[in-house]
Amino acid sequence: MKKLIIILISLTLLTACGEKKLDGSSPESLKNSMQEISKSLSAEDQKAFQQAFAKITIAATLKSQGDDDKLQEVLKKKLDGKTGAEVIEMANKNNLFD
Repeated sequence: MKKLIIILISLTLLTACGEKKLDGSSPESLKNSMQEISKSLSAEDQKAFQQAFAKITIAATLKSQGDDDKLQEVLKKKLDGKTGAEVIEMANKNNLFD
């Protein structure tokens, strides 16, 4: 739990320094911006970000019921413009898609 708090604080501090944001305008843009955010993080933060992204993607896949267009729409709605810290915070909530 302490590690998670430290990660969130670290990512929050990075947000104030102009942290990169996800671009959900297309699947390719989302992938590229995710890679850019991941590159800018420490190894520990990268792992937390990638796990959070995977958790959100799984929830979005379930919500879209296998429809690729709906999946992209859900991911864009939930992730576009979010920072790495916001993605981790979102994944840690009990209800990813209220």
